[in-house]
Amino acid sequence: MSKLANLPLISIIMNCYNGERHLKMAIDSVYAQGYSHWEIIFWDNQSTDQSASIAKNYDDRLRYFRAETHTTLGGARHLALKKARGEYITFLDCDDSFVPDRLQLQVRFMQQSGFLFSYGAAEVIDESGNCLFIQQPRHKSGDILVPLLYHHDINTQSVMIHRQVFENHWCQFNSTFVCCVDYYLYMLIANHYPIGIMPEILSKYRKSNNSLSKRSLHHVSKEVGHTLNTLEMMNSDKICTPEFRRAIQFMKKKLSYYQAVSHVSNAHYSKALKMMRRIWFQRLNYFIFTLMVAFRLPSSIILKALRR
Repeated sequence: MSKLANLPLISIIMNCYNGERHLKMAIDSVYAQGYSHWEIIFWDNQSTDQSASIAKNYDDRLRYFRAETHTTLGGARHLALKKARGEYITFLDCDDSFVPDRLQLQVRFMQQSGFLFSYGAAEVIDESGNCLFIQQPRHKSGDILVPLLYHHDINTQSVMIHRQVFENHWCQFNSTFVCCVDYYLYMLIANHYPIGIMPEILSKYRKSNNSLSKRSLHHVSKEVGHTLNTLEMMNSDKICTPEFRRAIQFMKKKLSYYQAVSHVSNAHYSKALKMMRRIWFQRLNYFIFTLMVAFRLPSSIILKALRR
C-alpha cells in the first residue's frame, strides 16, 4: 500500500463566480502544499470571465464542475459539497490562499485532538496582498456556541470539517442564503459539537474594498435573524442555560442594529431610529450610529463611517 493511500483525502471546495483576478494564485497555494492527498472541487457558478480557462489548466486533482443555472452562494456550496469525496472538507475562495503546510498542520491537529470541526488564525491582506492585520481566534477549544454568539471569529478560509458532521440531517448549507451561508452552518455545528481552535495562521484572506450594498445589508439582517430563530428552535426541547439566553438576547439587539443599518441604506431614517430606540444607549457604536441617523447625515457618509 502506498504512503499516499494512508493519508486522509481532503476536499477543498472552491465556489467561483467571475473570480479570475486572483484565481491562479489561490489554486497555486493548494498545489504548493506539502500535503499531497487532496482534491479541489471547483464549482463554477456560470462565470462569464476567464475563470473556467484558468481552472481547466490544472491536472485532474482539480475537478471542474459548471453549474447548470446560477445559484445563491448557499446553493453553490450545497451542490459543490455533494461532489466532495474527502474525509475532511475545507474551503477556499477565489481571491484568498492557503499558507504553506496548512493542510498538513490542520489534519494532524484534528486527528490528534479528535475534533470534527476546527479553525485557526488568518492573515488579512489588502487588494495588493499587503498584510493589514492578523485575525487571531479569541476563543479556546471546546463548547463555544455562547462565546461565538458574542463574538463570531471563524474565518471560512481556515475551517476544516470532518465528513461525519455532514451526515447529520440538520448540517446543510442553506440554499436560500446569499450572505451568511457559512455563519449559519458554523453556528449549527457549534450547537452540537465542540470546536477545535488553532493559533497558527492557516490562510490569507483578502479584504475587499467593495462597499456594502443595499441588497447585502438586507440579506445580512434577514439571514442572521433566521440563524438565531433556528438555534432557539433547536434548543426548545431542553432547558437553556441563562448564559445561552443572554447571548441570544445580545445577538437580537445586534440584529436590530443590522436592520437599522439596512433601513439607512434605503434612506428610511424613521424606521432606523425606531429599531434603535431600545438599544441606542447600550454600546458606544450604537450611540454614535443613532446620533448620525438622528441628524439625518447622508446615508453614504453613515455607511462609510461604519466600514472603518
